Amino acid sequence: VGRHAACHGRSSGAMAMAKKVRSNGKKKDAKGGKESKSGGVDRMLEQTLRKLKKDNQKLRNEAKGLAEELVRVKEEMESMKCVVQIHSEHAETILRYGEERAQEVEDRYEESETQRIKLQAELDMTKQALADEKRTSDDLRVTADQIERICDEKIKLEERIEEQGNQIQQLEGDLKTLEEKATGVKMEKDMLADENEQYQYSVLSGSQLKMIHQSPWYFRKKCYKIRATSAAQMEGGTIASTGQSMLILLGMSDSTSEDSVVSLTRNQLWGFKLSRLEKNGFPGRRYHTCNYIPNVGLVVFGGRNSDLVSDKLLVFDGKGGKWASIGGFHSEVPSLECHCSVTFGLNLFVYGGVLADGKLNAELYSLELEKRKGSCIFPVTSTRPKPRKNSVLAVTDDGLMLWMFGGQHEGLVLDDLYTFDLEKKKWEQQVEHSGPRPQGRAGHVCRYSQGFLLLSGGYSMNPNGARVCLLDTWVLDTGMMKWYKVDDGSFLWQSTSGALHNQQLSYMHSFDARGRLNIVSNDIDGNIDKLTTLDVLFGDGLENDLDDQGDETRSSRLEFLEDCEAGATQIGLAWRPPERNADRIEHFKLMVANNLGVVKEVYRGKSMQFRVRKLRPSTEYIFCLKAVYADGSYLWSDPKSFKTRHGDKE
Repeated sequence: VGRHAACHGRSSGAMAMAKKVRSNGKKKDAKGGKESKSGGVDRMLEQTLRKLKKDNQKLRNEAKGLAEELVRVKEEMESMKCVVQIHSEHAETILRYGEERAQEVEDRYEESETQRIKLQAELDMTKQALADEKRTSDDLRVTADQIERICDEKIKLEERIEEQGNQIQQLEGDLKTLEEKATGVKMEKDMLADENEQYQYSVLSGSQLKMIHQSPWYFRKKCYKIRATSAAQMEGGTIASTGQSMLILLGMSDSTSEDSVVSLTRNQLWGFKLSRLEKNGFPGRRYHTCNYIPNVGLVVFGGRNSDLVSDKLLVFDGKGGKWASIGGFHSEVPSLECHCSVTFGLNLFVYGGVLADGKLNAELYSLELEKRKGSCIFPVTSTRPKPRKNSVLAVTDDGLMLWMFGGQHEGLVLDDLYTFDLEKKKWEQQVEHSGPRPQGRAGHVCRYSQGFLLLSGGYSMNPNGARVCLLDTWVLDTGMMKWYKVDDGSFLWQSTSGALHNQQLSYMHSFDARGRLNIVSNDIDGNIDKLTTLDVLFGDGLENDLDDQGDETRSSRLEFLEDCEAGATQIGLAWRPPERNADRIEHFKLMVANNLGVVKEVYRGKSMQFRVRKLRPSTEYIFCLKAVYADGSYLWSDPKSFKTRHGDKE
């Protein structure tokens, strides 16, 4: 390429020189005009031109060769580029591999450095631990005599530990024995407390004989402890008997507002056991009425469930334990709460109460279960009682007349007395003869029998509008229209005031189909605690009951003999066991209570007589006897009082 450039430069110079010569010649011709061309100059120019042509041809040949050489050089350069490119790719691959290897070596180096630092730290810690161990070893170094003495002390200590272990085992055995004895003592103590409680409830039972209108009236009260009192008193609930030994309470709990059905079942002949039943279709309600109809069951009408007042009529089958509504029942009776009701045959009479809109009701209704219809009984006269709630109804023995006393009209507690003639459909207000009469009340109970109206309990209102719980019991002679106060609360409730002030109702009560008054009351914690029953016997009922008592006394009653040997400090007692299952009695237990209420056991054995000693002269004692059977069941006698004689000598 360089040579080609040099040749090209010389050729260009020669050509330039020739042009210059020609130019000079032309100028001379132009200037002289007259000079003629010289042959020598032309020859020189021709020679120069030939020489230049040769040089030009030579240069062309050289340029051609250089061009061929340039093509060859280009081909070699392209070949060399390919080789360089291949080697470059290989070099990049090798470079990348080298970088990766370098990174791996660097990572391994860092890891090794980390491990080295860690090992160095562990080595330092080990050195420190060895130094500490060495110091500890130096501190604990002892002589051979000391080691031997320590071993001897260790052996002695192990022997003492073994000896103490044996003592501990013996003490554990003694402790277990003492715990078993303590458990037995506690069980016996609980049993005695239970028996004392049973005895105290038996002592609360009693009877009275009163003369009313020159006729004997016999009042017999029995008190029973209710076990498992986990259910609270139910607000607006009712109590009714479904048979000989079961009571059903219906309503809503004050604290939980939950619906509940609770049964009281007779337990071991002395008390009642409380238990909740499955609702079985019963929607919880309160302020309803509940009546027992033989061969039908419990009949519940109306009441409130949450915010709804009901007009439903439900029947509870005591045997099947299920609730059912009466199908196909057409009724014109509205939804009611706080009403009163009474049954006669298969008819249910409902009066008063509060309607669903909160207004007081003054209508009387009849629900005929056999015909499956309910209707309002419209009186033929304008005379009728005031609208009221929490009143009571009683029906005469022939089912022709209803009696109603009291109730609450807005904030006023009423004391009026009305009768309704079911044949004439006529209300009539009754006026009693002068003399004592029950005060106005609501929430009470009443029953009609043999021309007499028996009324008990309820509440009145004090000037501040608070309820006063009434405890008195009255009898109305409907023939003479005269009231008799048979109890001021001292017999049925052991109350001297006849009322509980500033308290809400703490009991539920009702008459059952047999005429027995059943009262369920609370303890101080608000739990169902006690059942009190009151049988009121007079006329034919008293005679029949006395005959039944004679048969019962001989067959199934445990009782004291009337004759006793009473001294100044001792009383000799004897008793008669029941004829029924007398051979199964395992032992008798005699309990005694003094006038201070102290109860204790004075005898346990199989004998049917015992002399109680170390008593006070001229002191009355109450005795109660318990017969315990082989299967664990037992029977209590009625309490009976005996008094020691006056004097220091027997």
